Amino acid sequence: MPAKKSVSVRTYIYAVTFLVFAVIMFGVVVYSVTAHIMKQQMGNKCLGLASAVAALLEADIKEYRNFIHSLDATSEYYVKTKKLIEKIRFDNIDNIAFLYTEIRVSEDTMMYLFDGEKEESATFAYPGLREPLTTTRRRAYDAQSAYSGGFVTTIWGTLMSAYAPVFDTNTGEFIGLVGADVSVEQYDVVMKKLFAVIAGSAAIVALMGFLIIHLSRAKIHADKANISKSDFLSHMSHEIRTPLNAVIGMTAIGKAACDIEKKDHAFDHIGVASRHLLGVVNDILDINKIEANKFELCEEVFDFDTMLQSTLDIVRFSVDKKHQTLTVNIAPNVPRGGGGGIIGDSQRLSQVITNLLSNAVKFTPEGGLITLEAGLLSDEKGACSLGFTVSDSGIGISRKQQGRLFTPFQQAEGDTYHTYGGTGLGLAISKSIVDMMGGKMSVESELGKGAKFSFSVPLKKGRLSAPPANQDESIPGAPDDFKKYRVLLVEDMEINREIVMELLSPTGIMVDWVENGAQALKRYKENMGKYDIIFMDVQMPEMGGYEATRRIRSLDDPRAQVVPIIAMTAHVFREDVERCLEAGMNDHLSKPLAFGAVLNILKKYLRQEKMSLAASRDAEIQ
Repeated sequence: MPAKKSVSVRTYIYAVTFLVFAVIMFGVVVYSVTAHIMKQQMGNKCLGLASAVAALLEADIKEYRNFIHSLDATSEYYVKTKKLIEKIRFDNIDNIAFLYTEIRVSEDTMMYLFDGEKEESATFAYPGLREPLTTTRRRAYDAQSAYSGGFVTTIWGTLMSAYAPVFDTNTGEFIGLVGADVSVEQYDVVMKKLFAVIAGSAAIVALMGFLIIHLSRAKIHADKANISKSDFLSHMSHEIRTPLNAVIGMTAIGKAACDIEKKDHAFDHIGVASRHLLGVVNDILDINKIEANKFELCEEVFDFDTMLQSTLDIVRFSVDKKHQTLTVNIAPNVPRGGGGGIIGDSQRLSQVITNLLSNAVKFTPEGGLITLEAGLLSDEKGACSLGFTVSDSGIGISRKQQGRLFTPFQQAEGDTYHTYGGTGLGLAISKSIVDMMGGKMSVESELGKGAKFSFSVPLKKGRLSAPPANQDESIPGAPDDFKKYRVLLVEDMEINREIVMELLSPTGIMVDWVENGAQALKRYKENMGKYDIIFMDVQMPEMGGYEATRRIRSLDDPRAQVVPIIAMTAHVFREDVERCLEAGMNDHLSKPLAFGAVLNILKKYLRQEKMSLAASRDAEIQ
C-alpha cells in the first residue's frame, strides 16, 4: 500500500482561518436577522396597542372631538378615558414605555391629549402639551395610516414608536394619532447577549483551531523524530548485529581450530568486535542520559599529558591501519607538567577528543592528514579556557549537511552510514558534553576539502597530588600481592561467575561464591570476619543484592559495617549508582567487567578494609 500522505501545517492554518471566518460571517448573519426580527416584533406590539386605543376612541368619536376643543381635564369623559388608557399601558408595561393620543396643531407642532402615564409621573404629558414634530410623527401624519418606524432618540430616551390613525367614523375625517413607544433596553440586553454568544463561539473556534495547529505541528515533529529514530534503530540493529556476528562466527572458528595461531586470531577478532559492540551500547546509553537530563560531569584534578596520551592511544591503531599521519600540536602555555593540573572531567573531555579524532580517521582516506591542536585561550584568577581543534584532509561536509551534524540519530547524509558505518551519535554526544561544560563547538568545512572541528571549554587550574615516597606495603602493587585476601562472590549466572573468577585468578585472591543474596547473608553470618571484600550482583533470584547488602550492614558486628561491598551490575545510570550507595554498598563496577577496573577496586578497598578492621579490633580491645 502507498504511504499515507500527512497533512501539512499550512493546510491546517488555512482550514482554521476559513472556519473562523465562516463562524464570524454566520454570526453576523444571525445577528442581523435577529435584530430585524426583534425590531419587527417590537413594532407590531406597539402598533397593536395603538390600534386598540384608536378603536376605543373612534367608538365615542363625538366625545373625543369635544375634548379636543375643550381640553377639560376635569370632565367625566377625560377621567374615564384616561383611566382606561392608563390600564392598557400598565397591563403591557413589559412591552410599552409610553401610550398616548395626539393631534397636529400646525405644520411643525403636535399636541398631547391623553397619556397613559400617571399624572404624578415626571414624564406625564398633560393635555395641551405641545412638542415639535419628529420625522417619524411627520410621516405618520402625512400618511394618515398605521406606521411603525425604527429607533428614534427623544428627550425621553431612545425609543421605537408606532402610530395608529384616528378617524371620525361618521365623516371619515382624519383626527389624529395614537402613539405607542417601546424602550430599546430590552432589545439592547438581548442583542448584547447574542453578540457575546457569537463572539464567544468565534473565540472557541479560533482557540480550537490554534490547538489543532499546535497539535499538528507537534505531531509532524513527532513523526519526523519517529522516522529518525526508526532509521536509527535500523542502523543500530546493523551496528549491533555486525560485531555479534563476528563474535559468534569467530567463536565457532576458534573452537574448531587446532592451530594456536588460528585460535589467537579468532580471539583477537572477538575482542575487537566486543569492544566495538560495547562502544555502540555506551553511545546509546550516553544519548539516553543526555535526553533524560541525567548526564553528569565529574570534576577532578588531572594531568593534561596523561589524559591526552590515553586519548591518542585509543585512536593510534586506527590511524596506523590506514597509514594516516596524525600531528599533535600543544601550545606551550597549556598547563602541564611540574605538578600543575587541570580541574575538570577528564574522562568526558577525552571522550570528546576521541570522538572527533575517530571521525577524522573514519572520513579521511588512507594516507591522509589529521591534526590535533590544543591551546590556552584565557588564563586568569585560577581559571583557564582551553581550545581544541581537530582538522583532517577527508571528504568534507557541505553547508547544508553541517546544519544537522549535532542532531541525535542523524548523519551528514543518509548514505554516509552505508559507506562509513557508525551510530550517528558521536557528534551529538560531544556537543552536549561541551555545552554542559559551558563551552562551544563549531565546524568549518567544504565538500571535498576536509573538515575542522573546534571547541573550547572553561576549566580550572589545580595542583596534582604528589605520590607518597614510600607506599604502604599493604597496598597491592601487583596481581599476586592479593594472596592473603579472600573475596565473597555473589552472582547467580554461572558464566558471569566464571568470568569474574578468571579475572581474579591472576591476583591470587581466594574466592568463595554463592548464587544469591540469601546465600550470601547466610555465608557471611557463618564466617564473620573471614571475607575482606564482597562482590555483589544486584539482580538475583530469592534475594537481590540491595536487600542482601542492607541485611549484612544491619548485623550486630562492627566488621559487617566496614567490609567493602562492591556492586556488579549492567545498570549504569546515575540513579542506579545512587541506589547502590543508598543500600550500603561502597562502589560500583559496571558490566562487562574490565580487569583494570577490578584491580583498581581491590587496590582501593582492601587497604581501607584492613585499616577499618584494625580500628574495629582496637575498639573491641579497649
